[in-house]
Amino acid sequence: MVRTASGIIQRIQAVSHRSREDARQVALEMCSRGPKSDAEAQALFDFNTRMNGTDLDWDSRFVRVMASYVLAREGANNALTQSNLDWLQERIVSGGGPRNRNLAGLFTRLFRKASQVPDGYGLVVLTHLCEQMVRDGRALDDMVEQIAEIVSRLGTEQAPWLSRAEAAILLRAHDQLEGCENDPAWNFLFSRAIANHLIASAHPNPHSERHALSRKHWLDQNDAHPGKFVGCLALGFDKGRWFEHIGHEAERARLARHAASLAAKRKPDAAPMRNVWWRKSPPPAAIPTASHALVDFLNREAPGLLAGLVVAAH
Repeated sequence: MVRTASGIIQRIQAVSHRSREDARQVALEMCSRGPKSDAEAQALFDFNTRMNGTDLDWDSRFVRVMASYVLAREGANNALTQSNLDWLQERIVSGGGPRNRNLAGLFTRLFRKASQVPDGYGLVVLTHLCEQMVRDGRALDDMVEQIAEIVSRLGTEQAPWLSRAEAAILLRAHDQLEGCENDPAWNFLFSRAIANHLIASAHPNPHSERHALSRKHWLDQNDAHPGKFVGCLALGFDKGRWFEHIGHEAERARLARHAASLAAKRKPDAAPMRNVWWRKSPPPAAIPTASHALVDFLNREAPGLLAGLVVAAH
């Protein structure tokens, strides 16, 4: 261990039995010049565990400084190498303490700043963000904003829609957050992203409509009707081999197309009569959930699709 690293780490350890502010000042001193070794970086990780997201100034400094260190470590030259990613993940695991938001923020900043990242890194970042959101106990707007940024930047030119792996991560978070006091932004993101994945999965030939099925349309907050880009939706589910890629059974897909076509042509239920009592004392509005938002969005953008999906996936 170099003398500088040893000295600073010893100072952090020496003040560990005193106030956290003493240790904070030492850690900020290291941040001001940046860690010069893995040992110093480990000391910052250890201190970050102690802070546990209670100091906004520390949060921003730690994320910024540690991202710079990782992208320069072992001559990385601003690329996130697999070796440095493995090192980073090992630091997190070896820390042993509870993870805080700064670690999720660090993975996000690396995704933004790195000139190159390992294959699959976007899914790693998405997983960290969703797991942190679950640890928060609800979907907060700032975390949803970061998740939306990552999701919008994933995908390829050949398959720009939401992938099965991405959808699985969002669905896992949804299952753990359902019923929590989530920010409305989560309902919007979840419904748009999962709908994009489901329509692309059921589409007879999604590659023929890559532009229309691109996530950039489906996640655009200024586009209230992204389904209008998909030509097959206007033709109906009886035009084309819908649902063929879901169950891989021709007969099941045929039954799904039939169910979807019937549901699409069915008139919506009439609104219940509202008497004088209702106008004076209307029932309390139901708390919207991500599940409800998804169903409402699909019924509006692709009427009948849900009925077909149920049959195809049976």
